[in-house]
Amino acid sequence: MEVKIERIKRETIKPATPTPPHFRNYKLCLFDQIVPAMYGSLILFYPNNNDSITTAQKSHLLKKSLSATLTRYYPLAGRINDSSIVECNDQGVEYVEARASTLLSTFLQQPDCLVLHQLLPIDNEYEDLIMGVLLLVQVTFFACGGYAIGISASHKLIDATSKTSFIRSWTGISCGSREVVQPDLNIAVSHFPPIESFPVPPQVETKHLKSVSKRYVFDASKIEELRATAASSTVPRPNRVEAVTAFLWKCSMKASKLSNSNSPQRYALFQTMNIRKRVVPPLSQNSIGNLIAPLCIECTEESRTELKDLVAEMRKRIGEFIEHFAQRPNGRDHAIQVICEPFKKVGAVMLDDSIKPYMFSSLCNFGLYDADFGWGKPIWVSIPPPKHVIVTTLVDIRGVGGIEAWVSLTEEDMTFFERDQELLAFATPNPSVLNMSGSIRNTQFAASGIATYRHCCGKVYPGVTYLELIGRHL
Repeated sequence: MEVKIERIKRETIKPATPTPPHFRNYKLCLFDQIVPAMYGSLILFYPNNNDSITTAQKSHLLKKSLSATLTRYYPLAGRINDSSIVECNDQGVEYVEARASTLLSTFLQQPDCLVLHQLLPIDNEYEDLIMGVLLLVQVTFFACGGYAIGISASHKLIDATSKTSFIRSWTGISCGSREVVQPDLNIAVSHFPPIESFPVPPQVETKHLKSVSKRYVFDASKIEELRATAASSTVPRPNRVEAVTAFLWKCSMKASKLSNSNSPQRYALFQTMNIRKRVVPPLSQNSIGNLIAPLCIECTEESRTELKDLVAEMRKRIGEFIEHFAQRPNGRDHAIQVICEPFKKVGAVMLDDSIKPYMFSSLCNFGLYDADFGWGKPIWVSIPPPKHVIVTTLVDIRGVGGIEAWVSLTEEDMTFFERDQELLAFATPNPSVLNMSGSIRNTQFAASGIATYRHCCGKVYPGVTYLELIGRHL
C-alpha cells in the first residue's frame, strides 16, 4: 500500500523567554569542533489514546512545550557563526506539521524505510546545516489520529545522550512535571575547550554510494542464545549490545567475502562511545555536547572470526579505550592529543582502500520508550538509517531485552546478507511492530475516555482532562 506524506505547515519555534545577552555566545567544545556538520535523527510513534484531544490541540501543546524547553536548551535555537561559537540569537528551530494518508496501525504492520525518511524534517542526515538550523522537528498525524514525532538535531552541538536529555526535558514540560531535566551547558567546554581557528571538518560526501537498508529484530530469547554462544573465558557474560554487534559484524563480513572474491582482506568496526562516564572526573549524563569518541576494531583475514573471538576483541579494545580517556592530561597539548588520537586513527582507516569499514551506533538503554508527552508512551522508536552510508543502528524494542537493528550495506553485500541462514536463525526480518508490542496492541489503538488523566509521574487526577491539567503548567 502506498503511503503519502504531505507536509502542510512549517513554523519557526523560538524560546518562550528571550536568552539573556550574557549568554549570547555559546562556545563549542573540542569534540563539537571535530565532528562534521551532520544531523542525527530518530522517530517516536504514538497511538491515538484519546479522541477528545484534536490533532490541532496536540500540535499546539507540542509547540508550546517545545518553546518552553528551548529556554533551557537555548543554543539549539541559535546559529553557528564560526568553528567554535554558537550565536544564541533565538532565531529558533523548525517545526513541520504533516499528514499521512494511512492508519498508523497499517504502517506499523511492515515499516517501509523510504516512508520513514519522509517522517523526518530533513531529506539527508549528511547534508550541511539546513539554513543553519540546529534542530528540526516534524510531527506527522496519521488518519487514525496516531502520530509520529521525527527529531533531527545537529551533531555540531549535541550527541545522542544530549538529545535524549532534551527529549526528557521536553516531555517533562509537556506533562507538567515538577521534575524537569536541567541540562549542564558549560561542563563540556570547561573540560575540553575549543581550539581557536580550528579547521572546519570537510562535509561527508555520501551520494555516490548505493546502499540498501533492512530491518531485523532480535527478541530477548534469541539474544540470550547469542550471549551464550559469544561467552568465553575472557568474556564470560557478554552484554546484549556486544553480542548483537559482533554477530551482525560477522554476518556483514561474511556477505562481503561472498559478494566479491576481491574484497579487502581487512575489516574495521567503528563504534561511537559515550565518554562521560570514562573521563576523570566523570561528567554528568545531562552534560550537553558531542561527548563521544570513535572506537576502532580491526579484523584481518587471519583473525579468528568466531563470535566469541570477535566479542573478546571488542571487550579488549573497549578496555583500552577506557584507559585512554581515563588519563589525566598533562597540559593542554597532551589533552588535545588524547582527544584527537581516536579520530585520527579512524581517519587513517577510512582512507585505506585495503580496509572495509563498518559503522555501528547503539541507542540501547537510553530510555526512549519513556518519552511521554502526556498522551502515553511511544509504541515504537525507530532510528532510520542515513541514506548512502554503510551503517548499522541498534535500538531497544518495546518490552524487555529485545533489540531492533537497521542494517545498511552495499547492494551486492545485502544480496548475500539477507539470505544468511545463520542470521535468519536469530533475527526476524522486518516483523510487524504490533506483534512486537504484544498485549498492548488492542488497548493502545482503542480510543479512551477522558474521565481520568494519569500524570506521567504516576499521580492520578480523576475527572480532569489532559488539556485542563496542562493549562496549569503552560
